[in-house]
Amino acid sequence: MHDENRTAEEYVRELLNIPKNYHVLCIIGVGYPAEKKEPHGEEVSEWEKVSYNEFGKAWKTQKE
Repeated sequence: MHDENRTAEEYVRELLNIPKNYHVLCIIGVGYPAEKKEPHGEEVSEWEKVSYNEFGKAWKTQKE
């Protein structure tokens, strides 16, 4: 639970404008790495599934 009135999923859905017909399965935190790892190649990335700051804002257009 996020608080006594709503679940964490409801809070995240409201914060990121996620439609009610979608479920929040996870949140990935981004920060500074503790170790250096090689990145995955572009060929394995499914950019059409990644949003930036809000549901429906494509990540790829933000990076270009």
